[in-house]
Amino acid sequence: MEPTPLPTIPTVFVRRPRADKILGPFYVELPPHAEPFNNGVNARLGYNYSMEDSNNRVWIEAWMDGQKTNGYTTYGNFDGQVTAGTGWQNADKYVTVGSAWVRVCDARSAYVGLNAAGAASPWVAAGGYVIGTQDWGSYVEVSTTLYFDQPRPPSTPAAMSISNITLTGCKLTWTAPSAPAGITNYQINRFNSAADASNNVNASYYNMGNVLTHSPNDLTPGKSYWWRLQAKGDGVWSGQSPAISGTQLDVVPEKADAPVFVSHTTTSITVSYQDPVNSGSPILERRLEIHRNGLVERKNPTSSPQTFSGLTRATEYEIIYLVRNSAGWSVQSDALHTTTDTNVPAAPTAYGVTDIASTTATSTMPKPPRARGPSSSRTRARSWWVRCRAGQLSSRESTKLDPERAKVATLLSSTTTTTTLTKKSSRS
Repeated sequence: MEPTPLPTIPTVFVRRPRADKILGPFYVELPPHAEPFNNGVNARLGYNYSMEDSNNRVWIEAWMDGQKTNGYTTYGNFDGQVTAGTGWQNADKYVTVGSAWVRVCDARSAYVGLNAAGAASPWVAAGGYVIGTQDWGSYVEVSTTLYFDQPRPPSTPAAMSISNITLTGCKLTWTAPSAPAGITNYQINRFNSAADASNNVNASYYNMGNVLTHSPNDLTPGKSYWWRLQAKGDGVWSGQSPAISGTQLDVVPEKADAPVFVSHTTTSITVSYQDPVNSGSPILERRLEIHRNGLVERKNPTSSPQTFSGLTRATEYEIIYLVRNSAGWSVQSDALHTTTDTNVPAAPTAYGVTDIASTTATSTMPKPPRARGPSSSRTRARSWWVRCRAGQLSSRESTKLDPERAKVATLLSSTTTTTTLTKKSSRS
């Protein structure tokens, strides 16, 4: 005959242990509200189990214990039945019950298949009749439902939604996935490319509590990002949601400072430049231009400083700088106005007139300059020098050479020559 259960014992949750490990014994006693044996015997269910994950099954053994609760001696045949998820099995045993717990029926065991994570495993129960001195055939049953279970993560979330995209922020929202053990927190994974998102590498993480929206504000203008979501429950993470992508808004770079003069020659100018502080999204192109009555040359530099060559001596130029990002070109910088070198000869380091007499003077002076200055200056310098060498200077020139000395000081090099000047007699 099938026994009639008393009130069910609360479910017992069993975290799945290591495979093949035997645990127990465990006991489930009658709840306080259940009627005890009116012949003075308490009852409890005892059980062991052993996991066999490799065979996808669990071995369960069950029995019933009894304990005397009054002054009467309880003895006789226990007409017991035990089930371990495979139907009731007869487990008769002759026993005398005392004040200590004693097994009042034979144990019965069975293999049962493991269920999916979170699903109920077999109902385990023991019950039957105890022949006592006061009551013939009192019946009791003790039972429980076991969960043999791995940690139960939430299911994989659906793809998030993205909105309110700004220069540096956006809003991400999602729907909570199913979670057998609840959700404790979420994690958003941010990637810089579709390949990174697909391979789950090079991610940045945002950890939140049990919320359904997040608004990151540390993004780069004009940059595209890929986003995936995970949920955590029962101490483990779910799978990642499908990736979604979004591109931040962008603005053109702000105006850069004017280029800075570094050096020049008669045919070149070297300048340095600096990118604007706020470039919006990353700079894609740089442009450095030199103008003189229109564009002379344009560079797309990658390093600073830069040199413009092939220019005209003693000529003024203006140089500007501008940059471009994905939104467009910046306004051009203010112009740097600068001139190529004129290369005026250096002043001489020595000049003198000594041994002045009535008809001669010894002059120490620089050699003629190389052909660098204007042609008229070279002509005057060489003419004066030739006349000095030929002794053709007048008495005033021979004895008061300061005016010519000033001219020579600005036109000639520092190499010197000593010459004796002789005054020629006047023609009659």
